[in-house]
Amino acid sequence: MARSKPRSGEPDSGAAAPEPDDEPEARERALLSPAARRAFVAATGGLGLALGWAALRLPWRPDAPLAVLLWVLAAANLGTGVASLGARRHMRRALGALVVLSLAAAPVFLGALVITSVTMVRMFGALGWGLTVALAAMGWLLALATLPLGVIGLRLLRRRAPDGHHAEA
Repeated sequence: MARSKPRSGEPDSGAAAPEPDDEPEARERALLSPAARRAFVAATGGLGLALGWAALRLPWRPDAPLAVLLWVLAAANLGTGVASLGARRHMRRALGALVVLSLAAAPVFLGALVITSVTMVRMFGALGWGLTVALAAMGWLLALATLPLGVIGLRLLRRRAPDGHHAEA
């Protein structure tokens, strides 16, 4: 049965209980403004597609560890983009996972490229150095695709953490 509005001057004794998000200690500020959220969805979606393409084209075997890492990063980017369309807590969790994956992937990419470069130089001599330059360009592009988003996401999580709480990953 619906309650009628109280008359002016009468207290509303049947007011709905405050939502947990209305309490000051549980309130979080939005991670991103609506315009920034749309740009973030577009960026993570585009990056997820680019990393998925890289997982298909760059490694010499589709089941190579580098390909698996690229697939995981692609899925994390796409998942974060989708999660950012929903509730803030989902976006915070997804962004935390993406930050960890992005920042952890950089040394893995670097190590894989160094090992591959050394192998190429040993196998092909002078031609191996040329291949190493091409690999370095790919590594630079992979770093540009993962590190900025990881660092920006980490700053967002740290800056927007509720007072007295550390950012959750």
